Amino acid sequence: MTKILQKINTIIKLKKMEQHELKSKELYELAPFTISSLDKHFDLNYHKFDFNSEYFGLQHHTSIERAISIITTTVMYGLDGNQAAHFMPLKLQPIGAAKNSTILYFRWYGKQINTGAADIVKANILHHVCSFDSQIKITGEGYWESRLYPKTDEGLFLVALASSNNPDNILLFDEKIKISITTKQNFQREWIFEE
Repeated sequence: MTKILQKINTIIKLKKMEQHELKSKELYELAPFTISSLDKHFDLNYHKFDFNSEYFGLQHHTSIERAISIITTTVMYGLDGNQAAHFMPLKLQPIGAAKNSTILYFRWYGKQINTGAADIVKANILHHVCSFDSQIKITGEGYWESRLYPKTDEGLFLVALASSNNPDNILLFDEKIKISITTKQNFQREWIFEE
């Protein structure tokens, strides 16, 4: 199929889709998607933390520019002292999340641990961090955040985007996007464009 036909097909597909704040031709060409409802793809009714589940649903709030950067590079990094990428489970609202932010929805397939903030950290493990030096209870009591540390290159997949103004109406990617975690310094070394 020629590039012109591909562009025409993209425009036709997008016109057939319902309206969505984040829908754009550029994003669709980067990572094809359909518009759907969050609850069709994630279990939002669970009332406990199941750290042994097949996958764990996560969210991360950021700007649309940073979201596009993550999709383009397939890399995330943290900005604080521990250099981890920070997430919240789907059932919790992130504290201090910016209004008009973009929500990235992920699935984590891999080992998960229930840990304190000062415990030893390892790559390729989802760390569910306690707010104190106790363990997170199955009800979620004591939960602070979830973290993935630099050098994580397995288990994290970006599956959808949404606007914080309408978090249940998602752009569901046709294919999951595998995401790695690095440091900001390594990211800047590898990628030329500015954030």
